[in-house]
Amino acid sequence: MDGTLLDTLKDIADSMNMALKRIGRPERDFEYLRFSVGYGVEELARRAMPEGSSEEDVKKCVEIMREIYSIHYKDTSRPYCGITELLDKLNELKIPIAILSNKPEDFTIKMTEELLGDYKFDVVRGVRKDYPKKPNPAVPFDIAAGWGISRKE
Repeated sequence: MDGTLLDTLKDIADSMNMALKRIGRPERDFEYLRFSVGYGVEELARRAMPEGSSEEDVKKCVEIMREIYSIHYKDTSRPYCGITELLDKLNELKIPIAILSNKPEDFTIKMTEELLGDYKFDVVRGVRKDYPKKPNPAVPFDIAAGWGISRKE
């Protein structure tokens, strides 16, 4: 979803900087944060916190970031140019499509409904305790199997 269908980078970066500020840590440059996203909020916080931060401080940052992002996730987030036309065409052709995100699954579903609600997705998955996070291929393989597509295919 993030970085593929939706441009969410500014909302993520702004929310992380608000979290860092709230716990008295220096904010990070947007470009630094741009290259720190994509691995889940825990890793983003670990990379954004000053070097040598304790795991307890990282966890506190994650908790605050989640709270802030749950309010600001759609301040500026929008589909990338051409994505709505692509989704229109895929839906028109009845081609099955899925979303797989490193965000928690309930939040992934909420964002999909609110920011991409005009489109039909056959599967919307986020992080769940019963599946490993991306880039582990277990979830994509599971989604494909649900469509009758083997791993080899």
